[in-house]
This record gives sequence, C-alpha cells and structure tokens, in this order.
Amino acid sequence: MGGDGGVIASDRRYMRGAGQADNTGDSKRASKAAIAEAEREAQQQAMTTCAITGGELDYKNVVVCPFGRLYNREAAVEALLRRKTKTKNNATDRGNEDALVEELGWQVRGLKDLYPARFQLLKKVSNGIVTHVPICPITSVELNGIQPAYLIVREKYNKKRGRRNDDDDHDDDVRETIPNVLSEKAIKEMGIDALQEEYGPFQQNDMIRLVPSAITLSEIKDKFKAKWESEKTSK
Repeated sequence: MGGDGGVIASDRRYMRGAGQADNTGDSKRASKAAIAEAEREAQQQAMTTCAITGGELDYKNVVVCPFGRLYNREAAVEALLRRKTKTKNNATDRGNEDALVEELGWQVRGLKDLYPARFQLLKKVSNGIVTHVPICPITSVELNGIQPAYLIVREKYNKKRGRRNDDDDHDDDVRETIPNVLSEKAIKEMGIDALQEEYGPFQQNDMIRLVPSAITLSEIKDKFKAKWESEKTSK
C-alpha cells in the first residue's frame, strides 16, 4: 500500500470489473428457466382441462384435435353446433364469427377432425379423495403433460387391401375399445412395427402429439397447412 504502487483496498471498486458482478448471463438463464417452467405448467393444465370450457376433463369422454388439444366430447360437439348455426343466431358480424371459430380452432372443420382418446386410468386416493389419472398402458408412466404422449389414430380400412372376414371385424371392434394414448417412451422402446398388431394399422404421421410445446405446435401447424394445401390441389 503506501507509495509502492499498490492499490488501496477501499478504491478497489475502480479497478476494471472489480467488485461488480455481471448479472446479464444469470438474468437470461433465469428468464429462460421461468419461461420453461411456465410452459410446463401450461402443458400440465392443458392435460387436465377442456380446451373450450376450462373445466375438468372427463377422461372417459375426450376427443383430440390435430393440434393435440383435448376437449370434453360434449363441449366439442356443442361448439360445432354453435358454429354451424351461427347465422341463425345473429352471428353474421365478423367478430362473433371469429369467436365461434376460435372455440375449437380453424384446424377443426367438423367431427372428422376430432379423434376419440381412450386413456388407461390409474385410481389414486389422497386424503380420502379419489381421482383417476391417465397413464401409458405400456410403461405405466403418468401422462401429465410433461411426459410426451401421442394419440394413435388408426387408418381407415381401404377396400383395395383385400376382402375382410368376421375375424377382421372382430379385431377392429376390440381395437376400438383399448387405450390408444401412449407415451413417447413406449413408442420408442417398442417401435411402430411392434405396435401394429394391437394399435394398427397406423403410420408415423397418424400419431397426434398431445399438448405440444409452443415450438412443436408451430411445426405441427406448418405441416398441417401444407397437408391442407396438398389436399386442395389434388382435388
């Protein structure tokens, strides 16, 4: 210290970078973490509530749209009826029409775009309250919105494949009763080919990702729009 050219401790704050923490990186990381946490919470909520009413999902009567949104079947059907009868209900103004479409979204043109979801349910009892939560029928992992899950949409029978018999019809009836929502983990572990006997026939693009993240949803929308354009040009 003194006259030897040293730095007095009380003046250390004037040294470049000394005594000042660079919080920019920490702030960005905290912001990203907060955004990720908010998205996880939104996905969890979307997995338990109807996308139209905001009420609790009845897992025994759920339908799913191509964007992976979950609806109570009755609420979805009523929304379609409201859309269909909007002109009769004095809904000719654009704002009201947009509101009616927004209930389900433009991706739902009719019942054909709503797919029944059949969940494997696990009974839970907590403090005397009984609840049923959806789980993967293969891995038993809880489908809570955070764990990626897919709805398997079976291809419709194509007559060109050949003649059907009573066994084919029976198999179809059985498949229409078993759970058709699987975890991504199960699909990766089993492989699509191995799942055909119980859940097929279906292809990779016949699977609907439930409650996808914002980034994944954006990709799904782009693919869906491209599919629509392709269908229009092929007609």
